[in-house]
Amino acid sequence: FKLTAPAKYSDQLLNAENLSFRQSISKEGEIITTEHGYNANRATYLDFDITVWEHPTKPHRIEIKGSFHKLFEGGSNYKDFSFTEFQSAVKTLTDAIKIPPTELNVSLFEFGVNIKPPIETSYLIEGIKTLSGKKFERETYNGKGLLLRFDFAQYQIKVYDKGFQFTQKEPLLRVELKVKKMAYIN
Repeated sequence: FKLTAPAKYSDQLLNAENLSFRQSISKEGEIITTEHGYNANRATYLDFDITVWEHPTKPHRIEIKGSFHKLFEGGSNYKDFSFTEFQSAVKTLTDAIKIPPTELNVSLFEFGVNIKPPIETSYLIEGIKTLSGKKFERETYNGKGLLLRFDFAQYQIKVYDKGFQFTQKEPLLRVELKVKKMAYIN
């Protein structure tokens, strides 16, 4: 997920005792800013990266990126993940950052489906040639197993061997949809 929060929460986040923010500093000891004059204050809470973008004259921006599934499972995401577990993970994050879930806006999300095929997952992946006439990008998933990526303007689909990634005994095919533009689901 990639979430944004209203600027009114920036001071609260930057002063939170459970978050340790750091800034990007150049070799000369100066704060590094973007081409638009923002400097990034970054912290991590479990599986989430939290960035408060500060600007001397413009409103601050807040971005929160991470996986609710990994937050709930303690770092992995190959098991099934129920809606109740998702709600629990959202509560864990929002309690920690003290921002109500109703104040968070989703700007990108991704979800996956695990399929336990009756044959080797690699055979299934090798059999995929196109999706909606689109060719795939072929790569490995963090150096572990074959991954096919189909990139479209508003979304992306990935197909890969989740069982191999997490060294599971049973074959586990993963199909993921990553929504890059929220207009895709509106």
